[in-house]
Amino acid sequence: MEQADIVDNNQTSKKTPKLRRNFIFNIIYQVLVVLTPLITAPYIARVLGANNIGQFSFAYTLVSYFVIFAYLGFENYAQRAIAEVQDDKEEQSRRFWQIVILRSFMVVGTLGLLFILYSLNVFGEYSSLILMFSLLIAAAAFDINFYFHGRENFFVVMIINLFIRLIYLFCIFMFIRSPSDLTLYALLYSLMVIGGYLSMWALLPTTLKKVKLHGLNFKKHVGPSLLLFLPVAAVSIYALLDKTFIGILISGQQWYPQGNITIVVPIAQVENGYYFQAEKIIKALLSILLAVGMVMTTRNTIEFKNNHMGAVKTNVYRGFRFVFALGIPMMFGTIVVAEAFSTLYFGPNYSMYPQFPIDGVANLLMLYTPVIIFSGCSNVLGSQYLLPTKRDKEYTISVVIGFVFNIAFNCSLIPSMGASGAIVGTLISEFVIAFVQYLFVAKDFSLRIIFMNIWKYVLAGIVMCGVACPLYYFVLRDSPTNNITNLVILIPTGVSIYYLVLLILRDHEIFRYTKVAFTGMGRFFKQTASFLVTVASTTHFNQITNREVTSYTSVENNNEETRE
Repeated sequence: MEQADIVDNNQTSKKTPKLRRNFIFNIIYQVLVVLTPLITAPYIARVLGANNIGQFSFAYTLVSYFVIFAYLGFENYAQRAIAEVQDDKEEQSRRFWQIVILRSFMVVGTLGLLFILYSLNVFGEYSSLILMFSLLIAAAAFDINFYFHGRENFFVVMIINLFIRLIYLFCIFMFIRSPSDLTLYALLYSLMVIGGYLSMWALLPTTLKKVKLHGLNFKKHVGPSLLLFLPVAAVSIYALLDKTFIGILISGQQWYPQGNITIVVPIAQVENGYYFQAEKIIKALLSILLAVGMVMTTRNTIEFKNNHMGAVKTNVYRGFRFVFALGIPMMFGTIVVAEAFSTLYFGPNYSMYPQFPIDGVANLLMLYTPVIIFSGCSNVLGSQYLLPTKRDKEYTISVVIGFVFNIAFNCSLIPSMGASGAIVGTLISEFVIAFVQYLFVAKDFSLRIIFMNIWKYVLAGIVMCGVACPLYYFVLRDSPTNNITNLVILIPTGVSIYYLVLLILRDHEIFRYTKVAFTGMGRFFKQTASFLVTVASTTHFNQITNREVTSYTSVENNNEETRE
């Protein structure tokens, strides 16, 4: 019976090319989302300094709480609602406008509350940054990514965001020149987000059908969205609580170098700056694993609606194997390169930890790495199974339990351990979420099948780390070579060892993922070129039809199905 769970029964064979394509496009999109701040991070870290980065992080965290309430759980619900009626364009259009209008009311109310608090000077020294970040709340009213994700059209989302983020990168390097430009940096970030959302609306007239506003039923979406609001809010808030508690629970000041001078800054700001940078790197790695979750949420929703539970379970098992095959080398690899990377990437001012005589960002990165596996597993169980199969109650319970654990450990560990305590609390809560979610689905999935091949990836990761770590700490670290040279040596060495061990163990899954990735990248560049030619030859951008936008992928899809 266990083996039957992973038999596809030809239910998804026709969708395999489309899944692969969407998987690659969503990975590219998620990497773009995280890659943009990664490209600017070395420059921003040196220009603004850790204390300003800490202020940016804390103010962004405060506004993020308002953004959560502005979305009101629609982020996950809306994608599922659109996916459920993929074959009914009229119902899709009705659901789109119902969700957008409902969310707009929430945005207006949330903005009103924020400006009342702003007028009362509740935010103090962070008021100017809060004002710039308020655009992120307004942006929630225009976020229609859910519509394209629900229709499994990830290419459009990715290509438009690519152009917006390129403009953002140009503005960062052009206008951010000194620590006094912190507020301008926050404004540019907010404009990037809202600009990306607004640009998506140009394609809507060609994909939506006309509907009568007086015939829209808003009530039927309120209940399901509120049911998902609790887990979404819990996930989002406990992800933000780390930085919030660091800013609140850590007291004291210290001397901090900023340019050619030394200033006195709150320790909490510096710690928040270090934590923010470490979290940014981990999220970049994690986004690759979580990209498959967004694609499979839509796909499993459709399979569940069509009563193809065998296909759903097959996708979940594949999701676990993907997490282990890529997440484990990411974890060990980060441990190997953390010190050389953080010193090169963020600069020497980020190497000192304000409370303990240890490296700052490097040690935080090493401590943070297990979250890649924990979050990956909880994403497979939660986003790829519980939510598509409408088991929202179980998903909510697991997240709320993790939320409680996170608060408890943050309050107890951050005052004594600083940012390291926040990371420990996150690791524990992410593990608890994944564990509780598995308890809910234990009857549906076999642990033996889930962990069937994990020993190969763990062994390959240990061998990789066992060779690369001595190479760095005993040979490269004290040698005349710089950190760039060290990374150029360490990364290819680690990747080669990992692949070699898996080749010896006869596990070809990682090679299949690599082949899919390179094939998808080639198709991405080809389709992007076709898309640009179409845009350039079109007088008005909104004249591009949905058929034209998707034709680049449908031809490849048909070719792949023919070859199979």
